[in-house]
Amino acid sequence: LRALRDGFAAWRVFLHPTQRQVVRVDAKGAVKVTGGPGTGKTVVALHRARHVAESLPDDARVLVTTFSAALTGQLREQLDQLCGDGPTRGRLTARSLVAVARDVLASAGRPNALVTDVTEAWRRALAHDAAGRGRAFYESEREHVVAAADAWDEGRYLRVRRTGRGTPLDRRERREIWKVLEAFESALREEGGDAIALARDAAAAIREGETTSPYAAVVCDEGQDVGASELRFLVALASDPETGELRRNGLTLCGDGYQRIYRVPVTLRACGIDVRGRASRVLRLNYRTTEAIRRAAVATVTGLDAGELEDEGVDPLRGYRSLRRGEPPLEKRFDSPEAEADWLASIADGDPMLVLARTRTWLKRLRDLL
Repeated sequence: LRALRDGFAAWRVFLHPTQRQVVRVDAKGAVKVTGGPGTGKTVVALHRARHVAESLPDDARVLVTTFSAALTGQLREQLDQLCGDGPTRGRLTARSLVAVARDVLASAGRPNALVTDVTEAWRRALAHDAAGRGRAFYESEREHVVAAADAWDEGRYLRVRRTGRGTPLDRRERREIWKVLEAFESALREEGGDAIALARDAAAAIREGETTSPYAAVVCDEGQDVGASELRFLVALASDPETGELRRNGLTLCGDGYQRIYRVPVTLRACGIDVRGRASRVLRLNYRTTEAIRRAAVATVTGLDAGELEDEGVDPLRGYRSLRRGEPPLEKRFDSPEAEADWLASIADGDPMLVLARTRTWLKRLRDLL
């Protein structure tokens, strides 16, 4: 009731009793937290980070991270709200994965520039494209096959399975493809690296003893949009340098495969993350949206593959429910922007109305018509 009364800011850090059990899980290594929208995965991530920090020595630092700098900024604000000026706040660091990878590479004396425009690197690499497959094929091969399997040399690439990639390739064809991929990595390395390369090289720098992780534990939010190279980097950050094993409660990964936006699915175990048994937790209580909206959303994704975060057959939507009933959303279909605009105009009653659209083109047409 207090969270409902105090508004959105209170909701951002409110911890429900069912979530508190997940926050306090004691795991030998990694913990996976998943659940449908509105179940509070981000809130759990924040409280989990504070809980882990309070269980560690005073000089130990805990990283709170995600794939996006903008989202990391929001995590930083929420940590400020959650911890205030207390001593724990000083041991919690909110940094994006790219920023942390650059920090690690800088400490190892390696190039760490982030290359956001890879057009020139691909132009040079495609000079070796004898089969004329094109950039889109090689970009997909790099992420779906090479990065997913950590096959960053020719020998491993020749042996790796390409399940789901369509037409099989013989060794000769793979060697020709590798020439292009290798040329791209070489051209990219001259400038620095993209997000995949930075994470890969930073993980290698830690594993090979060129530098050490500045963090005793890592909490990653929105894990469904973190790629294979970044997941292996998280493991390197959270592992004991002497044993190479994840520290106790060293890594917490929060996310929901149904909400994936950017990255291709990967298998957690292939990235060195074992969350079988008690280390895998599912949040099932949605306290943000109504039951009517929840049902409509679930109906939309029913039958889709949630992907890597549920790679053990765990369905985060089984038993998923909301606290409040609410009115069901109205679904209407239109053959044209004109028909949709006419309907929107007919229901406008003078109160502010927000109109969203999937594409900018459709939105511009609606705006002009309205």
